[in-house]
Amino acid sequence: MKNLLWESDGAEIIKNAISKKLIKDSISCITKIERKKNKLPMGTITEKYKNKTYIRYIPRCHEVLDQFIKFINSDILLKSVSFLNSSVYFWDIDFHSKWGLSSDNTLPHQDSFLKCLSDNSPHMLTCYIPLTEIGMNSNPMHIIRGSYKSKTMKHHRSKKLGFSSVIAEKEDLLPKRLLINEYPVLLSPGDAFFFHGKTIHYSKSPTSKISNLRRMAIAIRIIGCNAKFSEKRTKEYLANVRYNRQYSIKKGLTEFTPKKIRTI
Repeated sequence: MKNLLWESDGAEIIKNAISKKLIKDSISCITKIERKKNKLPMGTITEKYKNKTYIRYIPRCHEVLDQFIKFINSDILLKSVSFLNSSVYFWDIDFHSKWGLSSDNTLPHQDSFLKCLSDNSPHMLTCYIPLTEIGMNSNPMHIIRGSYKSKTMKHHRSKKLGFSSVIAEKEDLLPKRLLINEYPVLLSPGDAFFFHGKTIHYSKSPTSKISNLRRMAIAIRIIGCNAKFSEKRTKEYLANVRYNRQYSIKKGLTEFTPKKIRTI
């Protein structure tokens, strides 16, 4: 399989970027707070698996779990400078988790919309770091190579757990001109997968070939100093989030709906 290259694909993998100790300590941190149950960080979304409750998503996890601050290191920032060809600053880290066959897939979206960036200056990237092995049998992320070269696509609101804004309700509903450039992203714990904010990404609907092992990762957002936020997109995204969280609250999977979206 052809390696991803930033300039042509809008994505690139750096192998073994994070120490195995930090990966192990981070997993331990998550499992400890899951055992406490009544002390989940604000904004956490959970899911049920075999009659037990597990964390699916923690927004801005570095603000409530000190362990995750260590991922924001000079190597990650310097690589981001190289890819975006500009000075950069750290924005946030989210924690993501799902259980193979028993969990919802991630619908097609672009982080440039989720971070409410203007089409004229969408200078941002995501550094996705797996805490567990992500192979073909664990429903890996797929990207559309080269999609970052076009404008951010229209996103609509969704009821999907933890994903308020999506391009399509299923990956095979994407235009064929995009799907011909689909690429599965296979990663080992500690790899750093960098992709542009406009790179379309998703996971596919689970099949019988998918294992039921847990998949955990963090997503670090790095923003270029030339980036500008869109007031219009901020309003659209906030409306989508509020709509989405209504359903998570009804299911008892979260207790929090954001009142505003942070921009500069």
